[in-house]
Amino acid sequence: MNNLLSRKAKRVHTVKKRLFFTILIIALVALMLQAFNYYPWETVKSFCIMYFYNIKQYHESALFARGINFFIPSGTETKEKDWYPIMLTFNGDRSFSKYTGENIELTILYTFGHFDFLKGSSQIYNPSSPYYSSFYGGYALFYKDNPGKAWGIDSNGRVDINKLSMIPKFDMEHLVLPSVGCPKDRFSFDFRITNLQENVCYIGYQDWVCIDAVIDTTGLSHLYSGQKYMGYIQYGKPHPDYYTGVDYPTTRLFGRVYVRYFKDLGGTFMLYCMAADKSVLEKVDAELLSKASINRN
Repeated sequence: MNNLLSRKAKRVHTVKKRLFFTILIIALVALMLQAFNYYPWETVKSFCIMYFYNIKQYHESALFARGINFFIPSGTETKEKDWYPIMLTFNGDRSFSKYTGENIELTILYTFGHFDFLKGSSQIYNPSSPYYSSFYGGYALFYKDNPGKAWGIDSNGRVDINKLSMIPKFDMEHLVLPSVGCPKDRFSFDFRITNLQENVCYIGYQDWVCIDAVIDTTGLSHLYSGQKYMGYIQYGKPHPDYYTGVDYPTTRLFGRVYVRYFKDLGGTFMLYCMAADKSVLEKVDAELLSKASINRN
């Protein structure tokens, strides 16, 4: 097991090192692109800023403070042009605690549809893409005041669907959509569970609960108006070629989440994917989420 973890750690270190030097080289070219207000600058800007922002967020996270390694492969794991190359970290402790009324530490790991380099825009804006409004990653939740309590799972190991659904709803309506300028009256997040399987063996552990759902939520497609929203830093600005005439239309996504409480780590862990194309979801499950690992550093 130690040798396996060591090999994984070395692989992650190698990927990070290559990505770092690649970003530095691209940044030199970016100076010229910015001078001409050229679309690729948005791609380069995202890679450079989010690389260092991610480091900051990770070192401020509950995972880092607790010495927990929650590894999920990013888009660099596959040969296809599919996902953003960095698995990003966001700390939602304060905002999620306020949202739920409970004292919760929440760390979000996520990535999203890849950039079209020349357009300087992520495929999350493109309704014609199978990666439209699509994300995958993980959530880690810890009670601050009650370390032995499992969030979203009762004492019999049964999942609380209403409670678990608060997380993706919070993620979309309080983090993603406002960051790209979506007005509150356009927010929507409805879901219907299509399958729930208990006692699933996944990433080397028993007792996961796997939930599949159909999700109707607000899509990210919209016409760029010149406003400088924070989401444009990581996703780029929506390219005019992607616009279909409707801002933030209701969109159907296919979702899957694996949930398990890790008693030795004191937290509830989730692996998830929301994708516009069900085949994308299946591929993410088979090739990316299934290669995740959760353990002490």
